[in-house]
Amino acid sequence: MTPDDTALAKAIRCELWHRPLRISISGLDGAGKSTLCGVLADVLGLPVVRVPDRDEVRRAQERGRSPGAAQVAALAWQRRSMPARAIMDRGPLCIAAIHPETETSGALREAAHVDLTLLLDLPLGEARQRKADLEAELRDRELEANRYRSLAARWPRTVTLDAAQPPKAVLSAALRALAEAVGVTL
Repeated sequence: MTPDDTALAKAIRCELWHRPLRISISGLDGAGKSTLCGVLADVLGLPVVRVPDRDEVRRAQERGRSPGAAQVAALAWQRRSMPARAIMDRGPLCIAAIHPETETSGALREAAHVDLTLLLDLPLGEARQRKADLEAELRDRELEANRYRSLAARWPRTVTLDAAQPPKAVLSAALRALAEAVGVTL
């Protein structure tokens, strides 16, 4: 981290003592969501919640829900136990991009309740090089990548970050977006 990033992280941590903030990190498989979540958790002192929990999704599917509805139900379940200040590794934007039918249901946005979504935008070819994901390859990943971009343009409180940049640059951009979201300036 640069000295400016360190100062910004400290100012954000101080502001978070006074207010709740739920951050969601979204993007294609391989974009760096889990990596960014871990670094932000360390520098901001926030817990990471992995949403939705696969076991909850499986249980919802066993109760007859579609995969998208099962993920929305799992997200709602996770939200009930999620702290007021947390980082979600994956979130409602991921669910809407992968399961388009969930976007218009209203249940997704109600279940999510995030204050800021950071979309890690990465060209599909680079995402595939970073992380081979057999489950993701069964979906139309190009369509999914385009859906992320389209959703981000109209999803409330979403900031798109260039995940093709080096990790330190992505972290700096994420900290700037968080600082703006909580009203911190240096």
